[in-house]
Amino acid sequence: MQAERRRRAARRQHDGPSLIIVDILLPVVDGFQFISRLRQVHGCSDVPVLVWTVKDLDIEERLRLKSWGAKIALKRGGGAQAVIEALRQVAPPIPLTLEGAHGG
Repeated sequence: MQAERRRRAARRQHDGPSLIIVDILLPVVDGFQFISRLRQVHGCSDVPVLVWTVKDLDIEERLRLKSWGAKIALKRGGGAQAVIEALRQVAPPIPLTLEGAHGG
């Protein structure tokens, strides 16, 4: 039974990302294109996305990002503290267990 739980946990870890942090100002493909393409990838349509950027986003850009389920944190609007707060809102909870804590 414990071995099966470990196998399931290992499969979940390799299914895809748990969270993505992206900037809008990327070379080659901008963050909007990245998120749009990400949402079309099997298994990534509901992955939490945090947009951390210095770009001044207009209303249309903010609405587009929110329609994709992205959380926005501006680098100029609070720096690292803004990112930490946004991560608390979008990051999947980390399961805490005692299993393995004592080598088990």
